[in-house]
Amino acid sequence: MTAPSWFTRLAQWLETRPPGRAVAVCFPSYRPDLVTDLAMAAGLNLVDFRKTVMQPMGWQAGQLPLSSLNEAANAVHATGTGVVLMNAEALLAVSPAAERRRWLADTLAHEWPHRLVLPIALFAHELPDLPEQVTHLAPAELPAESLLTRLGSLS
Repeated sequence: MTAPSWFTRLAQWLETRPPGRAVAVCFPSYRPDLVTDLAMAAGLNLVDFRKTVMQPMGWQAGQLPLSSLNEAANAVHATGTGVVLMNAEALLAVSPAAERRRWLADTLAHEWPHRLVLPIALFAHELPDLPEQVTHLAPAELPAESLLTRLGSLS
């Protein structure tokens, strides 16, 4: 796949980050289509945490500890590849703010065996101030969202 044009600046930024450090990519809105493109263009495995871990659990999913996010990332890292952990915010959203902030800070401070990318849309304001590990995408950098894309993100 050819990298999408919006990905150029992000790719340059990712290339200069240490491979064993988690990074947060802050989107101005929920864009699972672009997160999927990011994973493909960066050559990373995409894990949709909400779909693969939370959805099968039904109503019990909100009781998962935040360490479940780490376990999902480590399961992919064990295969020798990096990961984009999509929809981690689904679990973060049901956690108290203090726990969310602690998990985000600990995750960014942790030494991972491979790249870990956290797409963030809701909780960017709770990320630690780490410009070397956190980047913000401006709406003008991203392609417009089509009606089909928006409808597809509802599933």
